[in-house]
Amino acid sequence: LQFRKVPHSIFGEDARIQPNALVIQLQPEERISLMLMNKTPGLDRDGLKFSQVALDLDLHETFEHVHRRLAYERLYLDALEGNGTLFVRRDETEAAWIWVDGIFKSWADAGMKPKSYPAGTWGPASSVALIERHGDSWRE
Repeated sequence: LQFRKVPHSIFGEDARIQPNALVIQLQPEERISLMLMNKTPGLDRDGLKFSQVALDLDLHETFEHVHRRLAYERLYLDALEGNGTLFVRRDETEAAWIWVDGIFKSWADAGMKPKSYPAGTWGPASSVALIERHGDSWRE
C-alpha cells in the first residue's frame, strides 16, 4: 500500500522523497514493513539527505528456530480433531457466492470477461493502466 505523495514538499525536487508504504508479504516468509522516509543522520553541509528506512515485523526471522507449520497443516489437524474454528460455515460460503455471482452477472451484462495472465506474474497489463489513470503505481 503506497501512501500518497505530499502535495507540496518543503525540501525541493532534489530531495528525492519517496512516498511512505506499508508492505505486506505472505507465506512462506511473512513480513510487514512500514517503509518511511527519514532524515539521514550526520552533519552534511550539502543540505538535508533522506533515506528510506523500514520498520519491520519479520515472522520468518523472529521464529527462525521454531519449526513453523504450513497453513494447511493446521487446517488438516483441526479437521482430524473436529475443530471447525478456522473453517467457513455453509451459510457463509453461500453468502460469498451470492456476492461473487453478482460480480459475474455485472461482467456479463457489460460484455466483460476476466483478463487472463500467466501464473506468477503481476497480472494483466490493464491492471497497471487502471491505477496509473489515477497517478498511482504498483510497488515492486
